[in-house]
Amino acid sequence: MNLRTVLLFPLSLKYAYVVFFRNKFYDWGVFKSHSFKTPTICVGNISLGGTGKTPMIDLLINHYQNKKVVVLSRGYGRKTKGLIHAHSNSTASEIGDEPKQLLSMHPEIELVVSEARVKGMQYIESQIKPDLVLLDDAFQHRSLKAKVNILLTTYSKPYFKDYYLPLGTLRDHRISVNRADMLVVTKAPKQVCLTDKSEFKSQFTTTKPIHFAHLEYAEQCIGEVNTLSVEELKNSKVNLVTGIANPKPLLDYLTQKGIELSHYKYKDHHQYTSKDVECFTENSDVILTTQKDFVKLKGMCDSLYYIGIQHQLEQEDLFFNSLDQLLNS
Repeated sequence: MNLRTVLLFPLSLKYAYVVFFRNKFYDWGVFKSHSFKTPTICVGNISLGGTGKTPMIDLLINHYQNKKVVVLSRGYGRKTKGLIHAHSNSTASEIGDEPKQLLSMHPEIELVVSEARVKGMQYIESQIKPDLVLLDDAFQHRSLKAKVNILLTTYSKPYFKDYYLPLGTLRDHRISVNRADMLVVTKAPKQVCLTDKSEFKSQFTTTKPIHFAHLEYAEQCIGEVNTLSVEELKNSKVNLVTGIANPKPLLDYLTQKGIELSHYKYKDHHQYTSKDVECFTENSDVILTTQKDFVKLKGMCDSLYYIGIQHQLEQEDLFFNSLDQLLNS
């Protein structure tokens, strides 16, 4: 046991007790949970970022494109406060980088940001009247009770191998997993054999359905005026800029493609400055980034491109059949 573990373990244990009793107070009715008539699907996790919530929301929007869908998000990292009903000209600084990304991908949807999720739902039901609300990163917000809870955890760092803050990245108690209606193991290897999955599943502390998904990267990198194929990047000096929780899968993918690059890594939800831009645009042909970062960097530098990603569920039909049954129950 190293010194860091020795020093932080007592704080992590204290944190675990706090979130445990917070959840119990909701279970016992001491704290109130609010339900709404409109069907809601919550996409969340019990750890800090990097599990792929935004690609999962994207997947759900695509599946329910025949419904009037609203996304409700906290709008993490925005410079504003309160409830905002977003529109096409809303900026990342006004509504948050991930909501802006979703709105750029799906201009047909309505999107609301609000720190107070219950107020957000009240506004949505009274003013928008949708068929379905997708709750982005709301699993730990017990004041709002979703119809269906989808919990994400990564293959490389599942919740049962993680520790509570500040020693690890768990922000909610492990027993909260039992509130989920289904779990999705994200960023799994593209080919996970049946024996591996069985052994992996046996370590979960839940009997709820467990699905697996891997990341699929787009073959084209999208710029403000044109596109580049991933293969074309091999002939360019590429600077990769990331402000996400876990850039490793993207780095691994580009390395496997034989692309040489310099990586400029920033913290999740980083707000880029002109000094940052000066740093990573020097001696480069292409500035490659994520779509989440693209919505913030757009207009700040030339030769800017993003590479899109999406979840590919191993058994997509089974997943959505189960989800529809839960929504209609």
